[in-house]
Amino acid sequence: MKELTVFAEDRVGLLAKISNKMNENKVNINYISGESIGGTAVIHLVVKDAEKVKRILEEAGFLTAVSDVLVLKLLDRPGEMGTVAAILAFKGVNIRSIYSLEKKGKEGIFAFKVDDIKKAKEAVKSYVYTKID
Repeated sequence: MKELTVFAEDRVGLLAKISNKMNENKVNINYISGESIGGTAVIHLVVKDAEKVKRILEEAGFLTAVSDVLVLKLLDRPGEMGTVAAILAFKGVNIRSIYSLEKKGKEGIFAFKVDDIKKAKEAVKSYVYTKID
């Protein structure tokens, strides 16, 4: 799955501007996460067509980056996240960011941005409850 990251000056109305651009172009945001770090807004979007959204937002003056994310469905129980993190660490995969996409019942869906997506997929394939790609 692809993630689009938007980097912008943290300012009032930023999310409204991004959301309105998506609306104007009939793009639905599936998942979103954002934060402000030292005056810079960092917004992570998971959308159906990340390359299309990249073009739309860059035309609107935003700095963006598209990257792969490893999306996993894990059982919702203590230690599950730690086990996946340990497996990735053991295989030398660095986790750059992680966020929860959804929680339903006894399951959670998480997006892991990692430094080596191929190595990460290989590392977790025999362990994870379900992978979503």
